[in-house]
Amino acid sequence: MGAANPTTIVVACTGFRISFPFFDRSFVSFEDAEQVPLYRKMLHADVPNLYFIGLFQPLGCIWPLADYQARIACAEIQGRYRRPRDLTARIAHELAHPHFAWEGGPRHSTEVDYHSFRRELRAELATSSGPAASGG
Repeated sequence: MGAANPTTIVVACTGFRISFPFFDRSFVSFEDAEQVPLYRKMLHADVPNLYFIGLFQPLGCIWPLADYQARIACAEIQGRYRRPRDLTARIAHELAHPHFAWEGGPRHSTEVDYHSFRRELRAELATSSGPAASGG
């Protein structure tokens, strides 16, 4: 056998881009956003029947939090949850008060603290009625 090949390969997985190729970029484009303007990382201010479930990066497990988001969406679809009237102001408040300070850039645009975000989602569910509001 011949000598070993001294080639070195470095793969740097430094982040990702949020993209929705099925939407017109003038409608939704978070690809280069440093902050994603969605209430509770899921509700669009101008489109009441569009939900972004699981579009966040927790420091912890994503599945229980995405389940809470799905419960909120289901409660709204069923008429048991009403989104805040001042949604644009609420989104601005969330963007101005992230769970923690992170280094800038699109890589951190959807980061949340598991426990803080869980409390926020549970508080939203508490405003709904029926079975979707219950659960761990």
